[in-house]
Amino acid sequence: MPLVFALALLILAISLSTLFSMENSLEEGRGPQGVMLFMTIPLMVLIAALMLLMANRFGRGPKQLTADQYSTIALMMAMFIIGMIIEPEIPRLPELSDDLIGIAFLLVPTSLIALLIFPLGQKNYDEEE
Repeated sequence: MPLVFALALLILAISLSTLFSMENSLEEGRGPQGVMLFMTIPLMVLIAALMLLMANRFGRGPKQLTADQYSTIALMMAMFIIGMIIEPEIPRLPELSDDLIGIAFLLVPTSLIALLIFPLGQKNYDEEE
């Protein structure tokens, strides 16, 4: 579990520094330059590693990926990639505040991923004696 927290903090640090760098460069009228231009690729690799670690977090024995875990990982990665592709195409509505749109963009995928990771129903495993 410490590795999961370390990866999550590393992802947070890289994404925040990239976000601030891109925001500053766009305010200055230029595009992203230098190292920050290529930081999305390591960020995606770290996110994929975190997804694999989260899929394998239960159990003490050798880690075996099951078909259910593969489908969950594939769905989360597909949501991430589709979001990266369609986000620039979404029109900005002038009457809504930018903060409200940003909160919606953060809450919807976060809640979907949380629902995938933490199931709502309790599974009751009865042991036979």
